Amino acid sequence: MAEQAQATASLDFVPGEKPGSKSAIPTTDTATSHSLLKQIEYYFSENNLPKDKFLQAEIAKDDDGWVDLTVIAGFNRIKQLLPSGSVEALAEALKASKQLAVSEDSTKVRRPDGGRKLVTLGGVAYRSREEVVSHARGLIAQGTTAEGGALPEEAQAFVKDILAHHENRAEKEGVGVASIKVGRNPLYPDTSCFVIVRTDGTEADFSYLKCLDRIYGTSRTPGRGGAPPGGGGGKRKRGADEGGSPSKTPRSESGADGADKESGDVQYEPGKIVCFQSLPEGFDRHTLREKLGGVDKGCSFVEMVPEMPLAYARFASAAQASAALSVEGVGESKLLEGEDERQYWEKIAAGSHERGKGGKGGKGGGKGKGKGKGGKGGRGRGRGGGRRR
Repeated sequence: MAEQAQATASLDFVPGEKPGSKSAIPTTDTATSHSLLKQIEYYFSENNLPKDKFLQAEIAKDDDGWVDLTVIAGFNRIKQLLPSGSVEALAEALKASKQLAVSEDSTKVRRPDGGRKLVTLGGVAYRSREEVVSHARGLIAQGTTAEGGALPEEAQAFVKDILAHHENRAEKEGVGVASIKVGRNPLYPDTSCFVIVRTDGTEADFSYLKCLDRIYGTSRTPGRGGAPPGGGGGKRKRGADEGGSPSKTPRSESGADGADKESGDVQYEPGKIVCFQSLPEGFDRHTLREKLGGVDKGCSFVEMVPEMPLAYARFASAAQASAALSVEGVGESKLLEGEDERQYWEKIAAGSHERGKGGKGGKGGGKGKGKGKGGKGGRGRGRGGGRRR
């Protein structure tokens, strides 16, 4: 029996796999505690936390990054492992963790760093990507109004430390960095950005957001730095998020011609995404969309986050999204804003980009060599060379 219990427990958590991927539940207290520990450590790990908006929001509620164990007890997988939802049992299981800390009153849990990755730039420690972006934008605004785009030494130290994380650092620095200033790339005249002044007098701008992607591991649009999503090798437009400071030419946020707001490679109209937290049991994307009024109320798509009481709904207009905030019985709702909104739209664009890849074509049902959009290797008649798989 002991061997059987041990075998059952081993099926529940497998190193290298997402906890919960196996259906067996340990039958002993020791095995259950071990599985609870591994599951909660996974929630707070670098593999999960950077993409877990719900848990990030819970961490942000406390200045020190503590999360109530009652919140953890409500997670679906935890409820399967511990139907009683006992906070005491969770705290007891977490005492063995070398990755997480439990509060003195045994009611809360956090990472030792408070769930925020501390990054030192220019001699100053920053607790989040948002703090770094805010400071960078302030420096760009400062340099935009300074003569020649000049930045003080401490600001240049901050930017140089960011530049150290650029994937093409050697190419950007060239023969050496003489100074950092704020300027504009002729290809993107509507935004300011950081510019490297090399020791030989040449200059090169760079995207500090790309550097932050490497620091914080944020997934961004494939093709960034190359061809924009949607194909083609045209110029990539920079938005205010890239340089942080628009040109002096007045222009509305949505553009004079009604174009969507730009953010790096992604264009979007702000205010059209609603986040639903603490969804009641029994909701799926179909029932939630129906509750929100479906197409008649502008709800075009609902995304449910697996194993979490969390969902995102996209609306046809910002006004319809705002109206959805008054719908009752769907947990807590709020509009996505700022960095969260930008990252969400980039994820959507990334998914569209991946689905749109034709590669070298797929197999079709007909004979002959297909020509056109399907690319090489596609078989079938007509344009596109057969269907992709």
